[in-house]
Amino acid sequence: MQFTTCKLYGIQSKRKLSYILKTSLASLKNVDLSFQSKKFYQQNRLLTNPSEELKVILQRITKYLFTIGIPEYEFGGIKDRSFVTNVEMHVGHGFVLRTDIRHFFPNTHYGDVYVFFHEIMNMSVDCATIMAKLTTYRCNQNYRSLPQGYPTSPILSLFSYLNMFEEINTYAVKNGFTFTAYYDDITISSKRFIGRSHLRVIIHILKKYGFQAHPQKTKLVKISKNSSRIKITGLLLQKDETLVPKKLYKKLHVAMKNIDSALKQSNSRLNKADAKKIVQQARGCIAAINTIGSNDEFQGYSDRIRQLEKRCYY
Repeated sequence: MQFTTCKLYGIQSKRKLSYILKTSLASLKNVDLSFQSKKFYQQNRLLTNPSEELKVILQRITKYLFTIGIPEYEFGGIKDRSFVTNVEMHVGHGFVLRTDIRHFFPNTHYGDVYVFFHEIMNMSVDCATIMAKLTTYRCNQNYRSLPQGYPTSPILSLFSYLNMFEEINTYAVKNGFTFTAYYDDITISSKRFIGRSHLRVIIHILKKYGFQAHPQKTKLVKISKNSSRIKITGLLLQKDETLVPKKLYKKLHVAMKNIDSALKQSNSRLNKADAKKIVQQARGCIAAINTIGSNDEFQGYSDRIRQLEKRCYY
């Protein structure tokens, strides 16, 4: 990783920062007043939607940060890497340790992000403060953290705790294990036995940096060709292959029932906003299933989806 090659590295003046971010200097004087964000719930997850102006700036920051380079073990939100390629790294390994960092984004707070920009990216105090405020959200009067929904959050969660991830990776390499991270999901696998002592080390590393392993999502599993399997980032891993979870097929089935119901309604009764949402859900399920590697064409489903799309858009 080459931090010094990033355009954000070493910025010492607010004027230069405004030039690099392509926004007015005045807008950086009070970030919270200049750029508004809204909280909303989606599938029981609290997300934050930045204003269009802020979103453009955040996307620009993300583009700059990606020029630093990404470790080979990180798969979340990285071009040409996905939840599928993350799991594929562990195919053929009979022993799996997986855990989830509890409340990872909410517990990556303003101070962590500020330290990254000030100490690692060598920015002035003023510029690092502005960058930390742009990329975090004020949860209350005294607390800011990385929000789920900002394009900068995935890569900043990695860089803010790079030492933690590097420590886990070093431990995995030392023991001949394969380690991958998908946002807050950590997976370690091997062809040889992984004992509870290794799990205790990973939990200790997380605690060292102020995090906890999610108790319900922490597992040590021995998987075999025809029986045991484990779900990792929404995908089922068996000994020598990845499988589409039944839950995803059920979700597609529900979406298609809703599409069929909408097709039976007259145009005067059709709620086009809800219909568009159903279409997106169905297309998302099909895309996810095909990404995993299914040979299903879903031609009949696709035809019905297009029928509803025509009624929504024309």
